[in-house]
Amino acid sequence: MSKSFAAVFHPERFPLMPKIRDLEDFNQKWVENRAAILAHMSHAAYLKETELKEHINSLGVRSLYLFDKHGAQAFLAVWPDKAILAFRGSQLKENLSDSRANSFDKLFGRLLQPGFDPQHWLLLGNDILADLDFRKKAVDESGRVKVHSGFLREVDKLWEGILALLQQETHGLPVWVTGHSLGAAMATISALRYPFEEVVTFGEPRVGCRLDRAFRAKRHLRYVNGDDPIPRLPPETVFGFDHHGEPISICDPDGSTDFRYDHAIVYYSQNL
Repeated sequence: MSKSFAAVFHPERFPLMPKIRDLEDFNQKWVENRAAILAHMSHAAYLKETELKEHINSLGVRSLYLFDKHGAQAFLAVWPDKAILAFRGSQLKENLSDSRANSFDKLFGRLLQPGFDPQHWLLLGNDILADLDFRKKAVDESGRVKVHSGFLREVDKLWEGILALLQQETHGLPVWVTGHSLGAAMATISALRYPFEEVVTFGEPRVGCRLDRAFRAKRHLRYVNGDDPIPRLPPETVFGFDHHGEPISICDPDGSTDFRYDHAIVYYSQNL
């Protein structure tokens, strides 16, 4: 399978899973492979507003709400029997043209080898670590549960509006929360505040420490694709962050991995 850096930096340019076109496809896949649906939703979170609305409305939603404040984005889709909250992941602040993306492919293919530590920072040219704010902030009364300040700040931008609609529109419904990359971290932090049915994340960086003490969701599944370097950040030994949830490893059908591309939600979705 030919891969591109454009898929890592610009997932909005890539088509969503083609087999999910309408409510019938959605319901069938939800029963067969829920993780694939949630990866699909995480990918959809990167779309422009008009494209997102067109696609999600085609899946038979009862209502759709978009949240966008100071760069943080998410959407809440509500069906008669469930709801999905999806946080948008990281995006380049500067547009990366197709020609530049292809140049990156060639350059990194020559210069980078597995085991080269600076590789882990290649994907951080945007907001993936929320302005590199590694400070930990306590989020419980004891002061022992702490999360990455940058990730927390992104959640705080949207949370008031999200909570109001969760309470207003999803009363009695199970709610799933999902996201990729920065969006995955935001999904996990939101589960410290609301009793979601399940948290399902893709390419999630380390979020904080002792999250179990305050986690309110029923379950947390954390997918890692191939040699995705982002789940290894921030470094545990340096900053004291650890992971939460049940890790699930996936990879390309032939078993191959490539740290340059494995973080892309496009390839998470394909491999699921």
